[in-house]
Amino acid sequence: MGKWRFHYQIADYAIALEGVDTRLESLAASLYAGARCGDTAPQLCFVLGAHAGRFTLRCAGEELGVADSLNDFFQMVEWQLTEAFMRGLSAFYQLHAAVAVYRGSALILSGPSEAGKTSLLVGLAASGALAYTDEIALFAPEDLRVHPFPRDLIIHRGTQQLFPETVAELPPWKIHSEYRFFPASLFGGRSTAAPVPCCGLIFPEHRPGVQMQVSQLGQAEAAGRLLGESFSLWDWGKASIELVGRLVETCPARKLVFSDAREAAGLLLGSEV
Repeated sequence: MGKWRFHYQIADYAIALEGVDTRLESLAASLYAGARCGDTAPQLCFVLGAHAGRFTLRCAGEELGVADSLNDFFQMVEWQLTEAFMRGLSAFYQLHAAVAVYRGSALILSGPSEAGKTSLLVGLAASGALAYTDEIALFAPEDLRVHPFPRDLIIHRGTQQLFPETVAELPPWKIHSEYRFFPASLFGGRSTAAPVPCCGLIFPEHRPGVQMQVSQLGQAEAAGRLLGESFSLWDWGKASIELVGRLVETCPARKLVFSDAREAAGLLLGSEV
């Protein structure tokens, strides 16, 4: 078996995956599809292997994990790459948020898990926006521009039913009973896209059966919510508060309670043009 190797880059950080097993070559090629790049010198290299029916992941000679199925192995490798990118991009400010880019500006969709960020992001993408990320918003601290973080979108069954366009041929290791992994490139997301300025902060709350409600949020409340969803707060300390303060001063913030993601997306894009 011949050796294979793939390179991935987000902003200024590059990672490589390599191995010899042909099944794992296909799996590696399907990871972070929007971040694939040429032979950039990587800061980190992961080795994917198979032995005696089990799949292993190693880095710098250390075994990071073992899985018995390709489905479990895909999830393990995908999360290891995500954590590696987050560590390697620590100079960027990182928020737990989705990012939709429309006409050159970013809408930041921030909130806890199950708030509806991904379904709203898919709704915005279906209406013409680009999906930059559904999990990690990456801000350059000097100008607050948002960079793509093209991790796969994890789309649950309910969102798949609402958006038939998400039906796509996927490798079996991306298909799970309650959710599927979709490459961000299916929704226009790609790591080569330029960083963009932020035009608005949206705090979604998905509530089935309710009438859509939009309300303005003051800077103090918006800042508190953002800090509560910050991945960088612990390491950045006071600098985190300062950056979030700049963000809420320059970007209007709204709370959006919605049931229908298509309707909510139409409202948001209509108000941003």
